[in-house]
Amino acid sequence: MPGDQYSAPPKEAHGRVWYSHPREYGKGARSCRVTGDKKKNGIIRKYGLNMSRQAFREKAEEIGFKKV
Repeated sequence: MPGDQYSAPPKEAHGRVWYSHPREYGKGARSCRVTGDKKKNGIIRKYGLNMSRQAFREKAEEIGFKKV
């Protein structure tokens, strides 16, 4: 029965609700400053880098890090 309080919400509404909470702190708020990806695992935050592991490996020598 349409409009019944026990029926599932329309499918269009689900898209608007999903991931709608603002991310101000925590893992969901941080992104890679090189690629902009939020979904990557391994954001390096030390020294204010805020880069994904993959981007750091590509740019490490340019930044001044050396392998010992």
